Amino acid sequence: MNDLKNAKILLVDDTKTNIDVLVQALRGDYSLGVALNGKDALEFVHAYKTDLILLDIMMPGMDGFEVCTRLKSDPETRDIPIIFITALDKYELKTKGLEAGAVDYVTKPFDVAEVRARVKTHLALKSAREALKNQNYLLEEKVLERTRDLEKTQIEIVYRLGKAAEYRDEETGQHIQRMSEYCRVLGKATGLSEIRLSG
Repeated sequence: MNDLKNAKILLVDDTKTNIDVLVQALRGDYSLGVALNGKDALEFVHAYKTDLILLDIMMPGMDGFEVCTRLKSDPETRDIPIIFITALDKYELKTKGLEAGAVDYVTKPFDVAEVRARVKTHLALKSAREALKNQNYLLEEKVLERTRDLEKTQIEIVYRLGKAAEYRDEETGQHIQRMSEYCRVLGKATGLSEIRLSG
């Protein structure tokens, strides 16, 4: 998610007035989706790539806590930042929301500037986490590649030393070469990948 302007945000609230306020606050800056209940929210997230969710806590049926818990237990959706929105200013509920996996919360009635700032902050953090994850993957690939190169070099050195011994003493050299072949066969039998060496 390099371009935050292309981020897709899901707004989940059973009250249309609250949805309208959030749409007014965020439209033009992001791609918005809307769900009026927890079931529709889960269906939306599984149907569309979602970068952030603004999720109401108090909804009939499936409340925000359950929606959050389900999303965080699914490997495909657990990394989506969730910001709880609530009219209840109770410390226990906020703590429960954060423990369920939410990254933040905003209270109703909404302060538009606060909503925009929190959304922007958590989208930027998500983008930074994704960039770091990609960088770590590339570094791991480089390390594996370098390790394979070193293994090939080490085996080539042993092979060349065997060849050198063969030139000095044919009987000893043949023995070293046979042992090298035995080691190759044993290595292959134990699951090590075969490395073809030029002779």
